[in-house]
Amino acid sequence: MKVDRNIVLKNICYPESERLVSNILEYASVDQSKTNVDLSYVTARVYSAHRQNRNDFDDYVNWLSEQDFMEGYDIEQNPWGIVYGPYDICSPHDHSDRYAAIHYLKADGGCGLLGLHEDIIEPEDNLLVLIPPKMSHYVLPAENEDAQRICMVFNFWEKQ
Repeated sequence: MKVDRNIVLKNICYPESERLVSNILEYASVDQSKTNVDLSYVTARVYSAHRQNRNDFDDYVNWLSEQDFMEGYDIEQNPWGIVYGPYDICSPHDHSDRYAAIHYLKADGGCGLLGLHEDIIEPEDNLLVLIPPKMSHYVLPAENEDAQRICMVFNFWEKQ
């Protein structure tokens, strides 16, 4: 699949998503020393397993690598999990020369919208959004303050 515009894939169900969500909820932090994410962009809690010398995301990356939609791409080995609360946002940014992906493992109704260039996407469980390089994206605060948004985010690039 050629990712030259944002692509929205539904029903992308990681078989171990319950365990993954549990790990993200347990270890997510706003401590900059524990994440590779620039926290000046995001107010949410972030979990970078590799920064804590944990391998919680290895199985997820291996599973992703085997999916048809990732054919022709290599996946960065350092994905991160994000837990967005009711007032959390992520300001507009891009991932420079890398492709970006957001995989919503849990997304309650009204949990906040994802803005991509000129598109607005409403998150839902098992939704995967692939974003081409240099495309700005952002996250708006939740409309429902009881709603929860838990996602995996990773970068990828074309195989050489």
